[in-house]
Amino acid sequence: MSIERITKAFFDLVKEDDKIDIISDQFDDFRHQMEQNQDWMKLMDSPMLTLKEKIDMIDQLRYDVRFLSFLKVLSEHHMMHDIQKIYAEWSNLIRVFQKIAYIRVYTAKKISKEQEEALLKVLQPRFSDKKVKLRVSVDESLIGGMVTVYKGQSLDQSTLRELEELFTTI
Repeated sequence: MSIERITKAFFDLVKEDDKIDIISDQFDDFRHQMEQNQDWMKLMDSPMLTLKEKIDMIDQLRYDVRFLSFLKVLSEHHMMHDIQKIYAEWSNLIRVFQKIAYIRVYTAKKISKEQEEALLKVLQPRFSDKKVKLRVSVDESLIGGMVTVYKGQSLDQSTLRELEELFTTI
């Protein structure tokens, strides 16, 4: 069973039940909890535990029954170790459904809220059918400027790139 197929099937079920917001919140929480508790994830992949023991461990989690069922299916198909990939696929489905364009911005130094809002005003018209959300991070390897990334495509407006271009034209 592929990650894309199982995630899409779960997404369609949750969408049909109008529980996308609840499940998204729980998926975010679960992923965060598992980053903090790698031992639990290792147990889920361990052949030393029976499926029933794994299901009992999942039942102890305090999540919606749909999300727990999804985790049980992952456990049954020995896919729990793929939770990060599944989460990434889930996030893509959510973005498309909610019509949100998440744009990653790397800057040389921290930018102010005013600068972030100005950048948002410049980018939003290019995404008329989507709401733009920025994820701004400082990249200390940049000398100055910024790099904007959307769906793997980047617009490099860094000082380093400009210097490299200047060097090649000289």
